[in-house]
Amino acid sequence: MNVIRHHREKVLAQKTAHASADAGDATLEGRNAYELMLAQLQTDSTALRSMQSIEKRIEMKGELVPKYDAYVAGILAADENVQDDVLMTQLVWRIDIGAYEGAYDIALHALKHALVMPYRFKRTLPTLLAEEFSDPVIHAENTPKTEEASEDVPIAPKPLPSLGLLTDLLAQLKEQDMPDEVRAKLHKAIAFSYETAGTPDDLAEAQPHYERALQLDQKSGVKKRLEQLVRKTKTITK
Repeated sequence: MNVIRHHREKVLAQKTAHASADAGDATLEGRNAYELMLAQLQTDSTALRSMQSIEKRIEMKGELVPKYDAYVAGILAADENVQDDVLMTQLVWRIDIGAYEGAYDIALHALKHALVMPYRFKRTLPTLLAEEFSDPVIHAENTPKTEEASEDVPIAPKPLPSLGLLTDLLAQLKEQDMPDEVRAKLHKAIAFSYETAGTPDDLAEAQPHYERALQLDQKSGVKKRLEQLVRKTKTITK
């Protein structure tokens, strides 16, 4: 998308959000700019559903997401309290392709304005965010590391959310309702990230997150990691 078109679409989306808010509308439904993007989203979603391979779907989402960048930028710039299913779907697509920074920008807007996930998504927004940001970190930590490279062409690993994003998300979700087991996952992912950093200060920061994960969910699988961390910390501080 060229710069002029991007700017035009961003401004149009921004004006659309302002117009809906000024009219007291709860959603963007019926607004031309929104309906056009929703139609595009439905077309792209149909194409994605036709694929059986999850890997191919993610690859395709990576190609599709830039088409929505200008629209997303305009809606975020407008900063209005109107429900937007296109925006919320783009949140999920960005998570799926590992574009966590972009997804988080949408997440902050959605949390601020108490937006909800479209009906087809089964989880609430806070639960979805906690799981989708923590699960990749937990999965990466639990995946055995092989020393020998595969003879097959290696698949580039999916990017992981940064420690800064995880800790900020935890703070943003502090007052949000979700299952204890889900919040435990977020603490677990943060603890893994701190421990991976490996400095004495980072190890000290990891411990309370392991403890909180265990407190929230006795089956969180961190008990042994916590015990190992405590022993490691004692050795370092001697």
